[in-house]
Amino acid sequence: MLATLEPSSQASILAGYVFPFGWSPNGEFIYAIRGDSEIIRIRASNPHDVVSLFNLPGKTVDWGTAAISPDGREMVFSLSDRKSDVW
Repeated sequence: MLATLEPSSQASILAGYVFPFGWSPNGEFIYAIRGDSEIIRIRASNPHDVVSLFNLPGKTVDWGTAAISPDGREMVFSLSDRKSDVW
């Protein structure tokens, strides 16, 4: 849910399993994880304008482990990787 104070409004961003983790430096976009590994960019002024940026090479460990740098040039994620050998 995206809410503003002045003027007061509310808009549903996306249905489903989406975790926003940061804003672009200019405040125009919200960066989020959709599902377990897809990174998307959502236009704050039009929440239906969603662009898939990339897919992570693994599943995120926890939604709270994603971050974006203040200048918007770097993103950090904690990923899980489960591998095992069965003989």
